[in-house]
Amino acid sequence: AGLLGAMLGIVGWGLSTAGWDTSLAWSAQTWFPYLGHVARAQGLTGNPNMLHSLLAVPFLLLLAKRWGGAGKRDEGATLWGIGLGLVLCFAKVSVLLLAVVLWLGMRLRGWNRRLVRFSIGGLVAVFLFFSHVLVGKRGQLNWAELRTNAYTLDHPFATVGDWQLVATNYLVNKGSALLAGWRHFPFGVGPGGHNAFVEALKAEGLYPAYFTAYDPHCTYTGAWAELGLLGLVAVAGLAWAIWRRLRRLLAQEGFSERWLVQGVAACLLLASLEALTTDIMNFRHYWVLLALLAALPIQASR
Repeated sequence: AGLLGAMLGIVGWGLSTAGWDTSLAWSAQTWFPYLGHVARAQGLTGNPNMLHSLLAVPFLLLLAKRWGGAGKRDEGATLWGIGLGLVLCFAKVSVLLLAVVLWLGMRLRGWNRRLVRFSIGGLVAVFLFFSHVLVGKRGQLNWAELRTNAYTLDHPFATVGDWQLVATNYLVNKGSALLAGWRHFPFGVGPGGHNAFVEALKAEGLYPAYFTAYDPHCTYTGAWAELGLLGLVAVAGLAWAIWRRLRRLLAQEGFSERWLVQGVAACLLLASLEALTTDIMNFRHYWVLLALLAALPIQASR
């Protein structure tokens, strides 16, 4: 299924790059910060980021299987095919996927822990900065496209020499989500209420009028905005339950499906990082992984 999804995305990317209109990819005429005009694979999903999120699951599971010594020779081609599909999504979360691959290599291949942890920290820091701040030279930023597509604010918040720093919609939406939780403490604005809250902020001049009424685009600040303090407690409780379950499974000796636990752990680690700029609670494939995690047996202690 993962390979089929990747192939559809790859075909769509090829058609779009060649100038054909297709629902399998975003048009090559679409402009993106840093990338310019480029086609992006999306397959049968709603957008390239969703396809990337879906493909990352079989990619990490297959990688864990191979590195765990249980892989089959013909699975290598499948892994490469899914990997190509991931690349052609041109999704920023590929940086986070790379960080998780390093973590998996540390766990299953014995890669240097200090170097891997330093690299992971650096990759996450780069992702956080460049997903929330657009950096460009004075006179070279495409302000018309940035405003039309509501990628960023229409002015820089800082200028350093010839370089300008502009807040992206991720940074703006985190600010509105934090404000929503604060104004409606301790219960938040209610499920799905962030959209209506930012419409009210537009009337106050506290939210860009040319932005759509975005979702929070962050699981953590979104929980705070819409469910308040109890929402944060619920997210923390879910994270603790997952961590506890994974720890118990990995502590078992002689567990034949250890690679599967490591693969699921890698997928959920990616989900926790992806949650920094995505409302992952709405992603059904992660709930399927949680169901799989709950179904894996834990040996009774003697």
